[in-house]
Amino acid sequence: MRHDGRSVPAGREVGRSQMNDPPPPPPPLPPPPSRDEVAALVHEYDKVVAEAAPKPKRTRAGYLVSVLAIFTLFAIPAANRALGLGISRRTVAFLALSLLGVAVLGVVVQMLGSALAARGAASQRALDALGHLTQQFSESSDAENRRAAVTLLADAHITGGATAVAAFDFADAKVRLGPALPYVQKIERVLREERQIYPVLTS
Repeated sequence: MRHDGRSVPAGREVGRSQMNDPPPPPPPLPPPPSRDEVAALVHEYDKVVAEAAPKPKRTRAGYLVSVLAIFTLFAIPAANRALGLGISRRTVAFLALSLLGVAVLGVVVQMLGSALAARGAASQRALDALGHLTQQFSESSDAENRRAAVTLLADAHITGGATAVAAFDFADAKVRLGPALPYVQKIERVLREERQIYPVLTS
């Protein structure tokens, strides 16, 4: 009832009441994992990390160039004396050092390329795991979901030397995960305790 005697429509009163209603409570947290679950998660994490570790590659090209440089350093002076080529020692040393520089540069470029490839692979694994959990969580087996959650957390931070970058937007992932979020957070708490991983979705 308004002060001028006219009544207020019922719909407005209901709407005002709804505005004063408290927000719905958050979903209940899942029960703490058992010892067997913790052991399974730790085993899965160690397996994922071992599989994702970059395999060492032999720098065959750099090795061959280094051998060629050493050969040049010792062979050309002998050939110069035997054949009378007239090449100075300074020139031979310059050629050898140049080849060694090329060898070192080749090794550095290969190492940088391997690091960039490893970062790209880790980011793709994390995005694939996020896609699984957002689209196939309810219809997948426990083993599949556990694998996806552990992979998501293991590859969430891409490290390179003293720096680390996020493989995906953590805030956006919390929204996209929906009903899978409490499940992944439960696994993250275990791995933060057992393997000291960086915070991802529980911070």
